[in-house]
Amino acid sequence: MTLTELTQRIQKHVPADAVEQVVKWIVEYKILLIVSRKRKSLLGSYHAPTRKMPQHRIRVNGDLNPYAFLLTFTHELAHLVTWEQYGRSVAPHGEEWKAAFRKLMAGFLAKAVFPQPLGQAVANYLKDPEASSTRNHALYKALNSYGEPKGEYLENIPTGGYFHLSDGRRFRKLAMLRTYCRCEEIHTGLHYRIHKLMQVEPV
Repeated sequence: MTLTELTQRIQKHVPADAVEQVVKWIVEYKILLIVSRKRKSLLGSYHAPTRKMPQHRIRVNGDLNPYAFLLTFTHELAHLVTWEQYGRSVAPHGEEWKAAFRKLMAGFLAKAVFPQPLGQAVANYLKDPEASSTRNHALYKALNSYGEPKGEYLENIPTGGYFHLSDGRRFRKLAMLRTYCRCEEIHTGLHYRIHKLMQVEPV
């Protein structure tokens, strides 16, 4: 793939002001970037070189909006940087990874690549970044505001209200817990704990 082709590909996934830096990192670290179909449990992943695959591989879900894609890619790049410096001798999301992540993200914050108030949510998250950006509720909501609407947050469904999940199952919201909601699946009568920031379709 030529540099022009790589740049054109990256332009489809990240904000315009970040394209040059992302391309530079891909070339510098010889990264094989794989844009995946949506994965329920992961937004991205990093795979260190092996004998069979001697190239750094970063996989990012292709359904993410540009700001979420950039944050996820940089998250995984921080794993690469940490692996090159420490190998497997440190925790996956320990202080070494957090330091690398903050350093990589610093330029994007300085250039205001993330519009406000998303930029402030990213800056707050980077004070103590977690293994997944989805665990930070303020950041998760801010990122989602730049994507295509996917429904209503479950926390906004009134107690006793009905809703559908993306797989078509119908539920009734029974109670609001701290981070989850207790819900009853209508077809089976079984009770489930569903995250309050799950985007659902009200009935």
